[in-house]
Amino acid sequence: MTAMADPQANKALVREVFDRVINGRDPALAARYYAPDYIQHNPRVAAGLAGLQALLSYLFAAFDDLFGDLTLVLAEGDLVMALVDWRGTQTGPFAGRPASGRQITFRSAEIFRIQDGLLVEHWDAVENTEMMVALGALIPAPQNAAVQGFSS
Repeated sequence: MTAMADPQANKALVREVFDRVINGRDPALAARYYAPDYIQHNPRVAAGLAGLQALLSYLFAAFDDLFGDLTLVLAEGDLVMALVDWRGTQTGPFAGRPASGRQITFRSAEIFRIQDGLLVEHWDAVENTEMMVALGALIPAPQNAAVQGFSS
């Protein structure tokens, strides 16, 4: 039987995961915080804890100073939502592009479901347009492009 959800404890857990696993760049430590049958809803990430650890290892190799700043953390029941501002320097290959030394930023909204003190499920929405422009993977739009598309 699952204990009642404690939103404050769940928020603290997510903050600790960011401090120790993500910002501490320690993918192996994820096993302490994530359930072995962890469900990842991002189709670009392989399933389970091993998929998460592989993604983190890949990101840390590409951006050895990657840092996620939790700008907002909300909790209700067994769910925690975090808005994250990310930054780093591309020091290794990423998305088929060689190391560039360029600074990147991007944002994400992360939702975690927590059960028995472990992260068991995750959804995310990532806004990485700024990052892809910085890495030269996208050409920046003209400043008035949004207006041009809607003119009469």
